[in-house]
Amino acid sequence: MSSLRRRILGPSGDSTSDSTEASRDPSPVKGEPVTLVPDSQLKRLKSKKSKRRQGLIFGLGGLFGLVVAAFFANQHDVINLEGLVDLNLESLLDVIPAGIIRDAKDITRHEREAVNYDSFSVGLHLQSQGVKALHPVIMIPGVISTGLESWGTEEASRQYFRKRLWGSWSMMRALVVDKKGWKRHIMLDKLTGLDPPGVKLRSAQGFDAADFFITGYWIWSKILENLATLGYDPTNAFTAAYDWRLSCANLEHRDHYFSRLRSHIETAVQTSDQKVALISHSMGSQVLFYFFHWVEASGHGGPGWVDKYVDSWINVSGCMLGALKGLPAVLSGEMKDTAQLNAFAVYGLEKFLGKDERCEIFRTMPGVSMMLPKGGNEVWGNKTWAPDDLPGQNISYGTFINFRESNSTQSPSNLTIEESLSYLLKHSDTWYKDAVLDNYSHGVAHTSAEVETNEFDHRKWINPLESRLPLAPNLKIYCFYGVGKATERSYFYHEETDPLSSLNVTIDTSLTAGTIDRGVIMGEGDGTVPLLSNGYMCARGWHLKRFNPAGVKIKVYEMPHEPDRFSPRGGPNTGDHVDILGRSSLNDLILRVAGGRGDQIEDNYVSNIREYSEKVRIYEEEDTIKSEMRDHLGLLFSRPRRGVHGHETSEMNGVEGVNGHDGDDKPEANTQILHALEIIHNPRSPNEIRHNASRYLEEIRFDEEAPYHGFGLASAKEHPAIVRHYGLSLLEYAVCHKWSDYTSEQSRALRNWVVTLALNISSEDPPYITNKVAEIWVEIAKRSWGLDWIDMDELLVRLWDGPSAQRLLVLTILETLSEDVFGIDDSTAALRGNDLNRACVDIFTPADVLTDYFPSREITINTRYGSEGWLARMAALLEWCISDEKVSQDQQVSAVKVLATFKSVITWVIPRALVTTHAVNRICACLAVSNMSIQLVPVDSLYALYNRSRFSEDDFKDLAGPMLNADTINLLKQLCQWLIIDPSDIDEAKYLLLKKFSEMIFNIGRLLEERPSFAPEDSDLGRFFDLLMDIMKNPSLHVSIPALHLWVKLLNSDKISNSPAVMALASDLLETCSQRLIRFEALPEDSKNPSIMFLNEDVDTMPEKHAFLGNYARFCNQVVEAVVQKQPIDALYHILSQADQVLDHVYDGEPAFQGPLKRDPRFALKMFDYILDTRCPENPGCVAYTDAVRELQAFSLHQLQRLAMRFPNDFVIIFDEVQRKIESVSRTVALDEQTRARYSSILLILMHRATSVDAQIREARVDQFLQPLIDQWQNHALGHSLSSFQSFTNLLGLEGLQQYLSARAVQKIPNWSSHPLDDEGKNLQAHMEIALDALPIRATKTIMSVSLERLEETSQPFEMACRLWRKNIPLILPNLLQFISQSQAFHNPSNWSGLPPEMQDVVSRILTDRFWQVGISHGTRDEFYAKVGETRTTLEGFASSVRAAVRAIRETGYRLLYYMSLLGEPFYSFPELPGPLSRALFADALSLSPHQMTILVDMMRPVIDNCPVQSRSHFLPSILTTLFEQVDRKASFEWERIEEKSRTATEDDDLTNEMKDESILRQLTMAAVNVVVGLLEPSKTSPPAAPEVPNDKVNGDTAALITDTHRYFVLQTPAILKPVILFCTHALRMRDTRACSYIARVLRSIVPDFAGDSPVEADVREFISTEVLKACITSLHDPYFVELQKDFAMLIASIVISYTPRTQTPKQILLSLPGISTEKVDRAIRHLFRAQSNSKQQRAIVLDLLEGFRGVAIHEQGKLPRPDPKKVRSEMQKQYMTADMQADVKKEPSPDLTGIAGMFG
Repeated sequence: MSSLRRRILGPSGDSTSDSTEASRDPSPVKGEPVTLVPDSQLKRLKSKKSKRRQGLIFGLGGLFGLVVAAFFANQHDVINLEGLVDLNLESLLDVIPAGIIRDAKDITRHEREAVNYDSFSVGLHLQSQGVKALHPVIMIPGVISTGLESWGTEEASRQYFRKRLWGSWSMMRALVVDKKGWKRHIMLDKLTGLDPPGVKLRSAQGFDAADFFITGYWIWSKILENLATLGYDPTNAFTAAYDWRLSCANLEHRDHYFSRLRSHIETAVQTSDQKVALISHSMGSQVLFYFFHWVEASGHGGPGWVDKYVDSWINVSGCMLGALKGLPAVLSGEMKDTAQLNAFAVYGLEKFLGKDERCEIFRTMPGVSMMLPKGGNEVWGNKTWAPDDLPGQNISYGTFINFRESNSTQSPSNLTIEESLSYLLKHSDTWYKDAVLDNYSHGVAHTSAEVETNEFDHRKWINPLESRLPLAPNLKIYCFYGVGKATERSYFYHEETDPLSSLNVTIDTSLTAGTIDRGVIMGEGDGTVPLLSNGYMCARGWHLKRFNPAGVKIKVYEMPHEPDRFSPRGGPNTGDHVDILGRSSLNDLILRVAGGRGDQIEDNYVSNIREYSEKVRIYEEEDTIKSEMRDHLGLLFSRPRRGVHGHETSEMNGVEGVNGHDGDDKPEANTQILHALEIIHNPRSPNEIRHNASRYLEEIRFDEEAPYHGFGLASAKEHPAIVRHYGLSLLEYAVCHKWSDYTSEQSRALRNWVVTLALNISSEDPPYITNKVAEIWVEIAKRSWGLDWIDMDELLVRLWDGPSAQRLLVLTILETLSEDVFGIDDSTAALRGNDLNRACVDIFTPADVLTDYFPSREITINTRYGSEGWLARMAALLEWCISDEKVSQDQQVSAVKVLATFKSVITWVIPRALVTTHAVNRICACLAVSNMSIQLVPVDSLYALYNRSRFSEDDFKDLAGPMLNADTINLLKQLCQWLIIDPSDIDEAKYLLLKKFSEMIFNIGRLLEERPSFAPEDSDLGRFFDLLMDIMKNPSLHVSIPALHLWVKLLNSDKISNSPAVMALASDLLETCSQRLIRFEALPEDSKNPSIMFLNEDVDTMPEKHAFLGNYARFCNQVVEAVVQKQPIDALYHILSQADQVLDHVYDGEPAFQGPLKRDPRFALKMFDYILDTRCPENPGCVAYTDAVRELQAFSLHQLQRLAMRFPNDFVIIFDEVQRKIESVSRTVALDEQTRARYSSILLILMHRATSVDAQIREARVDQFLQPLIDQWQNHALGHSLSSFQSFTNLLGLEGLQQYLSARAVQKIPNWSSHPLDDEGKNLQAHMEIALDALPIRATKTIMSVSLERLEETSQPFEMACRLWRKNIPLILPNLLQFISQSQAFHNPSNWSGLPPEMQDVVSRILTDRFWQVGISHGTRDEFYAKVGETRTTLEGFASSVRAAVRAIRETGYRLLYYMSLLGEPFYSFPELPGPLSRALFADALSLSPHQMTILVDMMRPVIDNCPVQSRSHFLPSILTTLFEQVDRKASFEWERIEEKSRTATEDDDLTNEMKDESILRQLTMAAVNVVVGLLEPSKTSPPAAPEVPNDKVNGDTAALITDTHRYFVLQTPAILKPVILFCTHALRMRDTRACSYIARVLRSIVPDFAGDSPVEADVREFISTEVLKACITSLHDPYFVELQKDFAMLIASIVISYTPRTQTPKQILLSLPGISTEKVDRAIRHLFRAQSNSKQQRAIVLDLLEGFRGVAIHEQGKLPRPDPKKVRSEMQKQYMTADMQADVKKEPSPDLTGIAGMFG
């Protein structure tokens, strides 16, 4: 049987059978779990000779001809005959030889064994994933699926009572024995369309009705088996079988079919409390579509019924627009199945059941005529065109019936679909014509009004192009069908010459030529139904508003026909119309929908249905109007005008003349353009005139004649280059911004102009002219190549064969095209989907490589020219460039350009293509060329090549292997030596090359580490590792780190690390890494250390520097650790030698010291005692000395605490002595309460953590320690002092502060730092410090920290602490909240009673913290702190003391809340806590500075995170609501203030303070955003405080885990959700790109959560659809956010895709933008739904829609050049700048060897 390729492309294509024909694309990976046929069974099947099968088929051809003809699915040649054993075959023995029967049994048995894959495997697989029966399932079979059985009781029918006369072996027997009786039963009455008198044939019921057609030939059986594995049975699954012969109207009239179906659905919903899932197949989809209209009609179910009862419709191979083979079936009783039978079979069939009889039978079945094609010429094409015509096709599919001779009265001319239907009805009996016209309609409704009118006409209900989907916004439709199997598309007929025949015409089976096979022309489809019928409504038709006004969601999943050649039914990957019901992936998809997992299914297109659908001439109503108007309007260049030689031209056709204009014939506009350009480039032009000229040139782009003028200027070579370049810019603007407005003729003419310009490029043209022509060429290619521009590759080859300048142009075009399609995120290219990707692969790859890689690839559009491919051409050019010993200038320029093009394509091209074209060899050879310009370029190409991640073994050996041989490594070592750079005089080009060289070597080594077995035998790994060592030793750490990183990988590879080549370098590795472990960040920036000098060149900010050096040190430690583990003996010798050298001189000039043992408690006790006894004499006169003593004291206390934590069980033995000593020292040394508390904490640590002491005793002692502190908190005087703001200021010793400040008029003193503090101020300062010291808050912080921090939550000390603090927290908390509240109230001037207005700013000035910020503040950090210290005795120092006191209370209060949150439930469960806590924290929060509020927000994060699940509803709503309300107000206000200052700033303003303010505000914004991310991040887990899960629930439903997350709680709590989303909306406009990026992604993650039906979801959906969408568009318009446009576009796409089916608000917002038409929005929405699985394409669609509104980067405006790629860091360099980058070490965690690594530093 001829393949689809042979039928479409002619006899030159390969001829393969349908059973072995592969699809255009391979099957998608997803959802295809199958069980393959065992090899043994395959071999058994293969061993059988085919002659027996052919003999059987030949013998039975005539007998079963009717079945073949009647099946509308293209059935296979073999039918399981095992069921014949149940029959009385006496009447057949004279017909069928016994040998044939025996052979049939044998073949059947073997084939059944071969295809007996596990029918239940799909269901079992999904069952293991937790999928189970959810929705009741109702199945509506297709035309042949349902068996028909006789219920007649008259004498002629009794022998068939309850026997199937369709769909069983009884049918076969009746055909042979009683053909006349069978026909009488199977045919309906011609006038009534019902049973003839005396006959009663009804559809079988239940699962048996459709599970098998005949014994052994399954239909729905496999679906039923898999459904059963999920828990389906007759209680929740039902087969709605029907008599497929009847018209839909008679189905209800005779059988009450639709009433019974409605009742069954309603019952299923009531009993299961779930909506049903309807599964229809083939014609069943049309029946179900009719039912939707019937049930929603008045009196049946009413409007809204479908939405109420139906969850989803699974449309399997639904012939929504009919089956084309149905028309010849009723026209002449024929189809492909009869036309292509062999002569003997035809003879037998005609004798047994002739065409006339078959035609009569089909016509008496109105249900068969239901499948006549719908949509007319708009869908199926006219006499010159069809939407699915392929390029180069000789005969258009649009002529459905073709005649070789058209002079007959019966065959006047070739007929379209519409004409064919008319011809059928014209030449049919009146009864058949009436039956068709009374029941069906086949046209198209072009307006919504027509569609709504048709809802009252049942004839239209079967046609989806004349009636709409039900108004069921919650309904989901899944279209699953097969593609890639040849399907009948059109026919050749001739006049019937048999005088005894009643037919007028018959298929011309004698015609076989080119694409015609026995009169049948095949197209695309599933073997029965054409692709347009299966796919158009799903891919486009139901995306038109009038056919789907409710926005029902539709998903399409195409399945390529990939049959198992040894399976008669095609196996688990078949795409055949009927056999697809057994396909594994289809069963998987059906079960997912039935189990409520339909949202996991994504669109999957493997055919060209979307392209074909776009060509179908059915449009949105607005599109229809515009297409009609466009026929009458010339959009551009419609009037004749003077061409480039003065000739008349129209429609942009003047392309011949390119040599210039005649001066007298130059158009007036061109003269004005030239004059404007002269003004702009004349330095003497006045500014105002220059400005006007610039504005004129900008406006000329919008003129409809701009492309014409642009071509004229660009093609006239007598013009200056700058003028020609402007002409090219006009062409570029027309292509980029107006292409969609042009007609096809205009677009083609514009393209021809650009081709003409390219053909006239010469060496005299400056490079920017050539580059601009290339850019325009590529812009056109991205829009039309492979669509209506097929010969682009041929044109490029013509240019390639021209002068060298045109070769360079071609290389620029290829490089730019590759970058736009594969490299950058180009929106125009992305809109084309994978078309451009395939086309690029096609033209670059040699033809033989393509054939090897894609043996079954079908070429629908041939975009390539020649068999070479561009890789071969480029490699040949590169070989020529370096062939001469002395490279010419032309060769150098060409070499550099071709290498740059290689770099662009080498990242995606097929690796084997690089091998066959010797491209890598040519690139490597360039490294040896004695030309610096050429030497610098290949490294980039090789870097790009070896940065690829996947190579096969052969590709590795051929591509990476040559880099590991000795000759290549020697060449690389020479290059490395040549690249040595002086750090004091850095050559930027060489330095960039050196870093790329290092990364290239890393990539080669990475490939080796991943696949060490792939290394060729001649690899010199020793020399490669030497080269790696040389790179690692480079003084530039940025050059060194890739090699260092690679060493980490290699040393953790078992196969490589144990090799002798690595072992030999162990000492060198230890030595180098030890030297690099110094703290580079501690060295001064002006150090002459080469590494520091390079580091200053490479790093811009301190965070980047610290992150990079941290990664470098980490890699060094990992290398040392790995070497020590691999070679401990050698490492030990190295350690000892290093230690000897150090220890021999470490005590030079120092007294001998006895080194301690780290774990010796005796030494620890001595050290403890020594620290306690350490005293430093006081010197009050020296402030610096006093500060140093305090720092030493603080450090000593910290060490005492560490010792107590380390040796509690040892120290507790002498606890009494330790206590006396500490108390004595505390009384003597400690000058303040805070220090005394720290001394006391040592005793608490010992008793708290000494597990050797009885727990009750310890707990009692610890409680005694806490009691004095608790008593302070309970002091009545303290509570009174905290009750008001005035008493609080008195408590702090600040009762005289306001009077002191007013008396000295501090508001009039500009510089407080220069104003000395008087005695009263000093006394007030001292009094304040004493008052602060007397408060219990800081001591409590010390005690809580040592009792809770650094303890395991399950440890005994931690549990003890929880018990003790649990009873004390209620005593502390009230006053603690007052401390926090009053300290924050201090920042609000309104709380200062009697404060004069002129003093208001003083409060803010006193409480504003001073900062030093890297890159903003003047001077160094040390200078800043020194300056602060010098102001201690000034008015500024006094203000600093006040500020410090308030800050200490505020932040200590925050810290105490954090410690309390560690206690979990005991803290969060206080019933009255949330309200007072939120008031204390946020009542005066707006008065805090952004920095102070940042600290508050940062503190809230762990408090929120630590909240147990059971306390969330009690604790979080009040806290989170107030938090986000206050943060939103604060951040919004501060950003507005900064933007206002920025608008009013002048050039003379000092921006230092503004930069500081903005930097601090960014910190606040980011802190709040981090809280949002923590709450709404999908992967965020619950805190460990959740209760234990019982063992019997561990493997239960995961829903509980989902509901435990913060995200779920927030999204389900409207009180929290509202302020959170409001803050997120405002954050989208805050000028912090990092924060905006996070917020955009978070919002995108929650958008789908509000696509449901609840009132909350609806409200949030509307808010997001309006306010969030507006904020997105506004930010997208702002040039400041140009780098975030992709994030905003993705968020907009998510909103449109998720909400458009339920609300029109997103569409209305988009339509409210100026210049955005309904047509454009609708088109974008359709494209978005098709691209739901392609985020890149979604971004492109949105950016294309909002092209005129998105902000433009500065370099796009032409004000600054585009960033130089050489200055941009590589991705690897960016990773090394990221904190805590991992080295991808693939091993188990090892012991902490940091100490060992430290021994080398």
